[in-house]
Amino acid sequence: MRLHKTIGMIVVFSIWLSTAFAQPDRLEQLQQKVETQQKAIQELEQQVANQDSSANQVVAESLTQPDTTDGKVVAGYNKGFFIQTADGDLLLRINGYIRHHFMISERHTVQDNTYVLADNRLDIHMYYKKDWHVRLRPTLDTALPGGNVGLSLKEAYIEYLGFPSAQFRIGAFLTPFTMLGNTNPADFLAVPLPPYLTSYPLRDVGFMMFGDGIPLIGNPVLADYFSYAIGVFNGDGETRLSFTDDVMVVGQALIYPLTHQNKNVFFWIAAFANETSFRNTGARIRLAALQNHLVFPSATTPTIDDTNGNQLGVCFGFRHWQNNLRIELEYMWIRYDRDHDVANGILTDREPLEMWGISLGLSYFFALPELGLGDKAGVEPLFRLSYTTIDDQHGDGSGYGVKPFGTATDVNGQNIWEVIFGIKFHFNQYLRMDFNWIMYDLAETSSGLTNSERGEGGGIMHAFMFQWVASW
Repeated sequence: MRLHKTIGMIVVFSIWLSTAFAQPDRLEQLQQKVETQQKAIQELEQQVANQDSSANQVVAESLTQPDTTDGKVVAGYNKGFFIQTADGDLLLRINGYIRHHFMISERHTVQDNTYVLADNRLDIHMYYKKDWHVRLRPTLDTALPGGNVGLSLKEAYIEYLGFPSAQFRIGAFLTPFTMLGNTNPADFLAVPLPPYLTSYPLRDVGFMMFGDGIPLIGNPVLADYFSYAIGVFNGDGETRLSFTDDVMVVGQALIYPLTHQNKNVFFWIAAFANETSFRNTGARIRLAALQNHLVFPSATTPTIDDTNGNQLGVCFGFRHWQNNLRIELEYMWIRYDRDHDVANGILTDREPLEMWGISLGLSYFFALPELGLGDKAGVEPLFRLSYTTIDDQHGDGSGYGVKPFGTATDVNGQNIWEVIFGIKFHFNQYLRMDFNWIMYDLAETSSGLTNSERGEGGGIMHAFMFQWVASW
């Protein structure tokens, strides 16, 4: 009997001992199961959050793109007011901006204090299957000579966008020459452009091919880092048709060091060659555009202003618009041959003119959400420095002491330093107020004339510009 009791106790003890040793393993298994279940719960929560985000996005899109006619036409606001068919094949989008400024100039300048409705632009975009695009840009000009008001069509073109590496455009549009000149005026870093940008081919009528990478070669690596544009134009200036055999050729290359994912960081390289003269807006050789200190007296004077003949130009630039920091650097050089000038009906081969300019601009946006106006509200202090020079490189000396412009064979060019301090007040992404304090140092001419001796004021001149911009 004792033997049976002893055996029974041994069996019970053995079972308890094995259970005791197995308990840590079981606890570890239970802990693993708990961790697995917690991970599964987290994944489910993430899926629910994603579904909520998608639902919110759908709701937001439905608010900006409400269906207006039983699903046949969609209308709303997205980078402008739009209306499109439900299948998206036809799209009409209208946007634009208004840019007005008030300028206060110190005395002894030729520019009076004035309020200028600088730009009143409407952009009309029409798309067909996202491949065909028509753009019209009517502009209400209120800064015309004599204070006149006029409606003009700044740009009008049609383009085919079906091939990313080879797209085509024909009509009247910006020539792809300078980086700052191709910037939307509502996005200018400072109110005025650097003085050298008043003397290059701005808009013209022509044909252009452009795209990413090499034309008709779909290399994804090249397309991600490189884009190009090359165009053939009339060369007669803004929206002027010419049926002569003279042409202007402009080529441009953009290099994106951070790929197309960061399109606002790039290097800009461009060149142009023109066989004819610049006769219209954006074609005059002008310096210190804010005060209208013209190198040439007027558009009707044939002795100095005529610059018929071959013209060549190059431009290099760099832009960084990212993370609230804005940096712009640009260099431009142009040579005017003047080998086909006509003065008083006589064809004259005159000495060439050369002009070059450089600019550097910086700004930084400080968001001020505490104003209660949204995350786009804030202030943006800015600084820009530019230098412009134009001289008759091979003058015969006849312009020495001749005021104010020299002679046709010895033009009194000028060097100009421009310094701008400013600040932008962003109320939201649609409304902005700007202030610029502009200082011009108008140096003496190549023949030794000071600006005051030329009868146009002189030395360092100041101007204060206030601007408001509304875009939609």
